Amino acid sequence: MINNENKITVKEDSANARLRAKIITSAAKEQYDTEIERLRIFIERWNDYAQEIVKEYPNDRTRKTVAVAQVLKDILNREETPEFTSKEKIAELYLVLDEVKPKQKSFYGEGDNGFNMDDVLNPKEKLDLDTLLKELGVK
Repeated sequence: MINNENKITVKEDSANARLRAKIITSAAKEQYDTEIERLRIFIERWNDYAQEIVKEYPNDRTRKTVAVAQVLKDILNREETPEFTSKEKIAELYLVLDEVKPKQKSFYGEGDNGFNMDDVLNPKEKLDLDTLLKELGVK
């Protein structure tokens, strides 16, 4: 049997849980809004820079930069819905940005005069210091 004290405790716990949920939701929304604003500023700068570059260097590569800026602006300006929240908007923006980010396979290039960082960090064969020093002309 539930007495009145237990009913009050359950009501208080429920009210506290709702309050904590509102606080967490509010903090998350504020964080997403801040990130959206940061991305908005970045995209505006990107767009301004891309427009200047295309005027000075009108080629396919610079036109692609302008096209990416437009894609980012379109995503940023898309109306938020229950299915497309600020979280999804941010994820989509970063997905586009990640696709245009230059991929660097090696630190100094590849070939005879460079080395691949993947090979350095994860060597495929056992390394011998004497052999390496001889190859580098140190020994």
